[in-house]
Amino acid sequence: MNLGTQPSARHRALLSSYLLSLWRGPKIVRRMIVADIGIWLDLGLPAQASDLLLVLRQFLSDYPESRFE
Repeated sequence: MNLGTQPSARHRALLSSYLLSLWRGPKIVRRMIVADIGIWLDLGLPAQASDLLLVLRQFLSDYPESRFE
C-alpha cells in the first residue's frame, strides 16, 4: 500500500458517493468510511480497503473538522 499515491478518478467517485451523506455531518461521514474499511478488511479484500484509505485521507484533508478527537 502506497499512501503517497494520488487519488484517481475512481477514488474521487467513491468520495463523491460519501459526500452525499455530508448533510449528516463530516464526523458521521468519516465514521462511515472507517466502518467500510473495516468491512473490506473483514471480507479479506485489502485492495478495496486500501482504496478507501485513500478516500479517507482525501476526506480528512478536505474536511479537517472531521478528524479524530
